Amino acid sequence: MSCVDQGTVTQLLLNLRQGVPGAMDSLFSRVYENLRDVARRQRRGWDGHQTLNTTALVHEVCLRLVDQREDDWEGRAHFMGVAARAMRRLLVDHARRKKARKRGEMFKRSLSRKEPRW
Repeated sequence: MSCVDQGTVTQLLLNLRQGVPGAMDSLFSRVYENLRDVARRQRRGWDGHQTLNTTALVHEVCLRLVDQREDDWEGRAHFMGVAARAMRRLLVDHARRKKARKRGEMFKRSLSRKEPRW
């Protein structure tokens, strides 16, 4: 696990808040390996489909964090905590959609059977 200097990340978060061009790219390139470590831990024991692998999970979280544009990240720990919660939500949402599809298929099948008319 690579350890990123907290001061560096905090400075990048400050640059992001101030609108410094390229701050988001610099931030994610600094914390990318840390985010992958968090994603690996989040996925440990998860039996979901492999299309949502570690890399896909990290990239999806990065996209969500960019869209969120939260300017109140207090530092590295806060940013990583927000990212970890976002990963967990993604995995839970993915599992819920998968279960909903299964329930929907079973429901469709039960309705498609011909019922006797009285």
